[in-house]
Amino acid sequence: MVLPPFFEEDTEEITTPRHFLPNTLGLVRGSSPGHEDEFVVAQLASITKIPGPDDMMEAEVCMIRSRVSATDDDGTWELHKIPIQHKEHQYLRLVDWSTCAVTTFNNRICWISYYTGGILFYDVFAETPTISYLGLPTITALDTEKEVSLR
Repeated sequence: MVLPPFFEEDTEEITTPRHFLPNTLGLVRGSSPGHEDEFVVAQLASITKIPGPDDMMEAEVCMIRSRVSATDDDGTWELHKIPIQHKEHQYLRLVDWSTCAVTTFNNRICWISYYTGGILFYDVFAETPTISYLGLPTITALDTEKEVSLR
């Protein structure tokens, strides 16, 4: 399957091509309950704050689905805004998110940021798609200073 181009609709009725940056695109094969197997390609386009008093974030995901059994399935790109499930204190790690790598795990596409120390898990085949954040342990300058002083 050759992926069709993705164009965003502008308010001035002009289409703009979307550029896919390295390490933001994931591919997974699986199925939703009661559906046949599909390939899904998804790009984490951006992470933004959800308007409101809480420090909650959402991901803009651009995705295309194609049935495995279809030889001529012309999928179309869809743009979704999906709230990220995270704890309030993890907000700052998501504000500065920069994807470094992408991998898959079961039916999930996982975007990894070594810079902020975290993984976003996108459950592509869930009835209601979700993205969950898992913070990874990080070494800070303060940790390094403590280690040096202990020597």
